Amino acid sequence: MLPDGIAAMVSSREDVVVLLRTARENPGILAAHLASFERIKRLLAQVVAERTGADPERDLASRLLAAAAGVAVQTSIEAWAAGDGSISLPDVVRESIAQLRSGIPLGSAAAPPAR
Repeated sequence: MLPDGIAAMVSSREDVVVLLRTARENPGILAAHLASFERIKRLLAQVVAERTGADPERDLASRLLAAAAGVAVQTSIEAWAAGDGSISLPDVVRESIAQLRSGIPLGSAAAPPAR
């Protein structure tokens, strides 16, 4: 569900490449780009809190899980944009989430998906 939802929010790989390049060169665009991921993390925290019955403003675990998932999504989008397009964005997000679930294995197990 999350991987396909992220892919639905992103237009094309080429557009993401241009956005990331422009953001690196323009502090105002970078700020807006990073703010969008902050909104995603807040929404994820609300979803986690609703599912666990926690208060998203006070429950540290909900916020930590949402932050980790948000960074996984952000990193997935960046890795996907840097790749050659042979792997779909949902597959990169799924791999990121799988690595989170397994405790982020280090070494060869943590290598990005083959392109």
